[in-house]
Amino acid sequence: MKCLNCGTINKDDSKYCSRCGQALPDNPPSTLGDEHEQEWVAKAFGGKYQIIREIGRGGMAIVYEAFDIALDRKVAVKVLPKQFAFDDEFVKRFEKEAKIAAKLDHPNIVKIYDIGQQGEIHYFVMNYLSGETLKERIHHLQHLTIQEIDTISEQICKALSYAHEKGIIHRDLKPSNIIFDALGSVVLMDFGIAYAAFGTKITSTGTQMGTPHYMSPEQASGEVCDHRADLYSFGIILFEMTTGEVPFQADSSLAVLHKQIYEKPRNPAELNQSIPSWLVDITLKCLNKDRDARYQSADEILADFEKGKHGGVTTLEEVPKEHVESIASEPLPIKDKVIVDKPIVEEAAKTITDSNKQEAVLPKTSVKVEKGEVVSKIKDEKAVQPQAKKTGSSMLIKIGIGGFVIIALPIIILLIWLFSTGILYFE
Repeated sequence: MKCLNCGTINKDDSKYCSRCGQALPDNPPSTLGDEHEQEWVAKAFGGKYQIIREIGRGGMAIVYEAFDIALDRKVAVKVLPKQFAFDDEFVKRFEKEAKIAAKLDHPNIVKIYDIGQQGEIHYFVMNYLSGETLKERIHHLQHLTIQEIDTISEQICKALSYAHEKGIIHRDLKPSNIIFDALGSVVLMDFGIAYAAFGTKITSTGTQMGTPHYMSPEQASGEVCDHRADLYSFGIILFEMTTGEVPFQADSSLAVLHKQIYEKPRNPAELNQSIPSWLVDITLKCLNKDRDARYQSADEILADFEKGKHGGVTTLEEVPKEHVESIASEPLPIKDKVIVDKPIVEEAAKTITDSNKQEAVLPKTSVKVEKGEVVSKIKDEKAVQPQAKKTGSSMLIKIGIGGFVIIALPIIILLIWLFSTGILYFE
């Protein structure tokens, strides 16, 4: 039995969908075979759009690669399946998606060219994107590089920021709804269950809509959600891009929803130790169960990405040796959060001259001191030269006094004795 919400095929005796938990209809509508369905669509469009092939199928729509005969260009045509054409709720949701997406004009959001109805077919036409989805890329690479994550995240956040400013909440953000265009740019698709914050939503409170593995706790609970639900879903995507896995996994969709509501996510660094701490912090803040403790906008996430990239503290082991020469040019951290002033750093740089005797790997921007040891050592070294001078002077004084006591003093005593006894006298 096919779920009308997500399209999953369930056992005939199932009452609830194994994927999304939706109640299954008692009398499911009959469906056409894929080949007959494509023929039906092609025939309905006649000479307007030439249907080439099916390129995607979701819970409530089929997407075909097609050719716009009038404008001489390749397009993607999204069609509401025939079995849903008589369901008023599905028709409203489908039309709402088209109208919402058509309001959005952003380079990282799919473009809508045409909306209409051809006989029994409800459809809309959008720009054709031939690249792979983010889900496919993660599957192939297991996890992405920090540079890739940064580039992709920036484009997703800019698209979300734009949509949220327009009052549009996606509500089904996931890697399979993010595709790369011919230039490698990210494009957000499938606003099928998007919600206009200023309008009236079709589904009522208590109905879960979305994909369980990417669903926010408030969505999983059936609560009314706001734009921060998209930021939670983005956190799931971040987790998956860095680790190759989603944070919450279980044998059933209902179990996943339970984890989304009640369980804390694992630290992604446990699965990939190369993730920088600032990226871990961003991911976990997005995944906070309390929406007030999450990021409050996509722009805040972008700001923290910039801080993380340019303001993160580098460990000693991560910095190349060639940076050692730059120590005296600016204040640099060494290992324990005590910042050294520039004169001390310059003095330290003078002592690091022989790389064969002492390897120094210091960062370009800051130097940290291990419990003040470097500072104390430098101060001791600065005191060596004055100390040596004092020691030399005192040694000369001691030699002079010793010579006087040993040679001159006995002679003086002898002369005094001779004069006192009269042996020597002055005439």
